[in-house]
Amino acid sequence: MIVSVLCALLLFFVGFYLYQKHPLSYISYTWWLWFLAPELRRLVDYKVGYQTTSPIILAPHLVTGLACLSLRRLPPTVTLSDMVPFGLCLLGVVYSFLVGAVTGSLPSATFALFNWLFPIVFGVHLFVNWRSYLPYRKVMLNTFLWSVLILGAYGVVQFMIAPPWDTYWMTSSKMGSIGSPAPLQIRVFSTMNSPGPFAGVMATGLLLLFSAKGTLVLAAAGPGYLSFLLSMVRASWAGWMLSLLTFATFMKVRFQFRLILTLLLLGILVVPLASMGPFSSTINSRVNSLSNVQSDSSFNARSTLYADFLSNALVNPMGAGLGKTGLATKLASGGELGELGILDSGVLDVLFSLGWLGGLPYLIGLVWLLIRSLSYLPRSVDLFADAARSIAITGVIQLIFSNTFIGVAGMTSWAFLAMSLSAGKYYQWQKKQRGVAMDSARILSDGRLYSPSVLPRSLS
Repeated sequence: MIVSVLCALLLFFVGFYLYQKHPLSYISYTWWLWFLAPELRRLVDYKVGYQTTSPIILAPHLVTGLACLSLRRLPPTVTLSDMVPFGLCLLGVVYSFLVGAVTGSLPSATFALFNWLFPIVFGVHLFVNWRSYLPYRKVMLNTFLWSVLILGAYGVVQFMIAPPWDTYWMTSSKMGSIGSPAPLQIRVFSTMNSPGPFAGVMATGLLLLFSAKGTLVLAAAGPGYLSFLLSMVRASWAGWMLSLLTFATFMKVRFQFRLILTLLLLGILVVPLASMGPFSSTINSRVNSLSNVQSDSSFNARSTLYADFLSNALVNPMGAGLGKTGLATKLASGGELGELGILDSGVLDVLFSLGWLGGLPYLIGLVWLLIRSLSYLPRSVDLFADAARSIAITGVIQLIFSNTFIGVAGMTSWAFLAMSLSAGKYYQWQKKQRGVAMDSARILSDGRLYSPSVLPRSLS
């Protein structure tokens, strides 16, 4: 435990230093912590022994929480009306935390608060710095391109050889849903906690490949798509396809043709890889299950969950409070997942945890922000901004399957929603600046035309 605590403290203080001195590096560092902290936890556990709850897992939350410092004083470029939707979401979460802290376990409610609140705050941090949209865009894009390459390559290695620290953690945590701890039998989760979060991050990164250029795109595509398929998370597969469709609709026609050509090239690259012996049977069996949902156990379980749980969630206006679902339940049940530790529906999670009193402001604020992001840039020439909007829209739709607005999934949903809003503010400001410059030039031109020095002698 001491080693884990020291690691967590070191990671936090590095994040604090970067936040104060190198804000762009802080953004990238925060993402890499979310991507790599679970693997670091497994390496430490492999050396010192398995821990049901590790302080290392808190490091990404705490470093993300440093963005709360951005709320101390908002820049003059951000108005009160800009912040109202974010405020509604924060209000709903804080209300639910108070309910959870009073009616349940304070540690569970606090951990859940980190999961719900800090992704929103990180999004606010990105948004209030919209004047720095271009450098923020660059660092976000580079971070996700490298993550697709590194996480994807490690995911393929994980599937092929099953590293001992990963299999040790699989055995100790008793997570039967991620496959067997043996080569060719793992549902790939790469450096992350489980296949679901990994597939969500990869779906985001793979979509961003279409907004980038260079050799890194081709280098990342092969391992990225292969590991994404080997995660066998059908909801993320569907989410990626939905993101791609919405991404295409936001593009101008010339970019749509480029997208089609890129997809053809990716097909030529990825299909042969996925058809190779070790991978084909695993991927094909999962793909075939898409056409036979009636015999699919996870689909039937989700249907039963909606039928049994929805009525209970709807009749509780106060909500159960934070800490009653997800990983937070471990802190109230001796390190084991509670009854609702796995809740395969974000909609039910919002209704159950936040209730009507917390859920309504949260959902109103979320929809408000989404509508605003759509109105800012109907069709742009910024492919990153188009991809960011697509990721945010898909995150909302995927609430049907899981809560895509908390934890690492929430980081991607809130961050890219904020970046799409930042893009809108930035380009509107740029347009106004060009208008002011043109007006100034016109005034100067008129002044030169009618100044006494250039008037005809008969008029001067």
